[in-house]
Amino acid sequence: MKRIYNYLAVLSLLIIGTATLCSCGVSYLWQSDFSEGNNNVFGIYGTVVDNEDNTITLKKDASGNYSASTYFGQKSKNYDWQQGGMNVELKVYVDTNVLTNGNYFVWSLAINELDGTYLTELPVFFIGTSGGVKFAYSFTGVDADYTTIANLENSATLTSGYYTINYKFKTEENGEIKATVTLVSEGGNEVYNSGENTFTVIDPTIHEGKNYTDTTVVKEDMVKGLRYLWLVRTSVDVKVASVAITK
Repeated sequence: MKRIYNYLAVLSLLIIGTATLCSCGVSYLWQSDFSEGNNNVFGIYGTVVDNEDNTITLKKDASGNYSASTYFGQKSKNYDWQQGGMNVELKVYVDTNVLTNGNYFVWSLAINELDGTYLTELPVFFIGTSGGVKFAYSFTGVDADYTTIANLENSATLTSGYYTINYKFKTEENGEIKATVTLVSEGGNEVYNSGENTFTVIDPTIHEGKNYTDTTVVKEDMVKGLRYLWLVRTSVDVKVASVAITK
């Protein structure tokens, strides 16, 4: 009888564990949590510092207004696109005592064309204002008017803490790729949601013979993969806890 009870207990744990895994619905394609140091995940431009709490700090480049980027471990500067869509997650720390009025940091996720050339990029903005730290996604250049972005109706006001930026890409039946950008607090609360949006080719002149314009909506059959995730504009050092690609 005791053996039966033990069997049933183990079976229950297996069922609960399986249900937990299924409910998550996330498959990690690539990730780094920096538990073994930076391992060259981020490089180029700014200095990368390993912290004792298994995070890294991206230092602003001494000669410019930018910092390090990651190619997701790919020397080819391309992480292959997944049919139907994929997601990118980045966990960063926001310190309201550092990101004060006039300070900012901007992340940009770039996408490659089929021949491996740069096709477009999608920036997110953390902006210090007199009313606190604001966050928003806006399909504009990284050198946009930050005051305008901070005052967008769909923006979030943040407190100090860790936040996860989620880029969620989904391919529609007509082939167009839609992006939804969310920001999730360390407690798991979604504090920002951009809604689903298409996006366009950002510099058509790079792609000779493609007949692209700056209103050409990006479709899956145009995309080779992800190029980089870059701290492309920053006035402060930024702490990063993890970066991942999921399906």
